[in-house]
Amino acid sequence: MRKFMTELLGKRMITSDGSMVGTIDDLLIDELSGVVEAVLVLSDGVANRYFPTDEIGRVLVPFGDIRSVQDVVVMDID
Repeated sequence: MRKFMTELLGKRMITSDGSMVGTIDDLLIDELSGVVEAVLVLSDGVANRYFPTDEIGRVLVPFGDIRSVQDVVVMDID
């Protein structure tokens, strides 16, 4: 999947079962390899109980878990 970062920022993220996770705020990129490791999602707090978060409370979604990018971004929860 190839997308521009600007296509992801601000999009809503949902799980594959339709649950709202939050809004994409930023990307975590490995500075040596340049590989996108995770998507940082601003959440209303509910998703924070089920997924790991960074130091300021954004949900960390591994980039490999993203399954679809359309009007919303769908992440796999399996």
